[in-house]
Amino acid sequence: MINLGRALRLRRWGAVVIVAGIVAASCSSNSDVAEVESNNGPDVTAVPDSTPASSSVDGSTPIIAPDPNGLPSITEPDPAIVIGELDNGLRFLIRDNDNPGGRVDMRLVVDAGSALEDDTQTGGAHYLEHKLFKGAEQFHENDLIDVLRSFGAAFGADINAYTTYDETVYELTMPTADDNVVETGLDVLQQWLSAATIDQAQVEAERGVVLDEWRGSEASSDGRIFDGLEELFLAESPYDGRDPIGSDAAINAMNVEPLRAFYDDWYRPDNAAVVVVGDVDPAVIEQGLIDRFGPLTARGASPERPELLVQPSTQPKVVVVSDPDVAEGFAQVTLPAAPIDDLSPEAALQVSILDAMAFDIIATRLGNDALRGDAAFDDARVDSSGFVRGLDAPEIVVSADGDALEASTQAVFDEYERVRRFGFTPAEVDRAVSSIRTSIDTFYDGRDSRQDADFAEEYVRHVLIDEPVPTADDNYDIVNAILDRATPETVAYGFVNRLADTGAHVMVVVPENEADALPSEDAWLAQASNMRDRVLEPRPEVAAIDG
Repeated sequence: MINLGRALRLRRWGAVVIVAGIVAASCSSNSDVAEVESNNGPDVTAVPDSTPASSSVDGSTPIIAPDPNGLPSITEPDPAIVIGELDNGLRFLIRDNDNPGGRVDMRLVVDAGSALEDDTQTGGAHYLEHKLFKGAEQFHENDLIDVLRSFGAAFGADINAYTTYDETVYELTMPTADDNVVETGLDVLQQWLSAATIDQAQVEAERGVVLDEWRGSEASSDGRIFDGLEELFLAESPYDGRDPIGSDAAINAMNVEPLRAFYDDWYRPDNAAVVVVGDVDPAVIEQGLIDRFGPLTARGASPERPELLVQPSTQPKVVVVSDPDVAEGFAQVTLPAAPIDDLSPEAALQVSILDAMAFDIIATRLGNDALRGDAAFDDARVDSSGFVRGLDAPEIVVSADGDALEASTQAVFDEYERVRRFGFTPAEVDRAVSSIRTSIDTFYDGRDSRQDADFAEEYVRHVLIDEPVPTADDNYDIVNAILDRATPETVAYGFVNRLADTGAHVMVVVPENEADALPSEDAWLAQASNMRDRVLEPRPEVAAIDG
């Protein structure tokens, strides 16, 4: 299964712990928030560039670099998690949790997706994911699904997997009343990692299923819009041409050799992890993992996983998509940036929250314009095109008819420039802080009822992007400490630097019958290039509008 939504949830925010979901929930409706990359390096200020800690950038509003020194630590993992690594490199995270109770969520995390395919393996990571449900040494053909269904598991709800550019993750949810059922679940994970049977007859049998999924993607407006996103953000990057679904030609040509080569190279203990969360005894699970996974060794050449980074263009870019199945036009104005390296987890989280606040305030301004009837667009929201790990790409999205999209994107560009010149007001920052505080309070109050799947997803992110896994108390403390330090100058700091360093990427999508109302792409390029030439005034202080 290709799951773009999962890829977006796993995008690299830096050290964003569980507050990622909270910040997103507290921002504009249907919004995601900006992400910043972290390599858990030394404790340094939020944006290590040549900009002084307190300054302006080419006549911008005064800005101050946020100071992470003295923030509560989130480096130590929650002691309720059993974290370990076997001698062969396999990592594991185990947690006893009784919500919902009587169940266990298991994940096999393989740190390899379509971006690691070679030219003979196009579409192979996803094809292989399909294939692993149809045969392993211990479970032949459809035996695997039949065995799991015999325990009450349903395919899709309790048995699933997804492939992105960066990773492949397999998921099981099983009852725990019978220890044999739990042991069988561990057997399945072990077989997926080490004992796939890949023969030509099975490859042929699965080809039609994969082609149907490809056709469903290509035939949908979502698939065609995503093609535009790939063109806009991934061209000339390590991800270019590595769409997880592949092409119909690649799917039709797929055979045993490329699948076996990809499997042997990347499905190995030191490139994988197991996550188990639920109504289980962690000591028993740990021993089960040692017994099953401890003897495993790499089968292939064990290539080193390359660093996959997107270096966004510093020049504006535009992609226009007209589609017969799109009901309403929209445009997104994205400010992609190279990931920020060498941040401590605490500094990375601070950057992420302040960046999220900046984009949320901008979306709130524009959204209020729409609610008052003072805008060419119907609504505005925060989103992100960070659908691969190496892409930090927050954006404002506006919805409008085709003939109003040029004016709508101009309003977004004007607001970006207005922030650069005049910054944010204390009242705007206070409202954003209050919203996040409400969300983190709600999350903290519900800390004892977190579901197995929520913890499992968090631990998958820990494996893949080094997201810290602190206690609920430590998480609560650092978020509130970051909010205590937020000021108009620190909230503006990252945004102003981002705007100075990047070229805006504009994606315009309209119903096919409105395409004639659009200007040429040059009009949007001109908007991006001419922001500083606009005559703009500071926004008057007005109360927020709920809606």
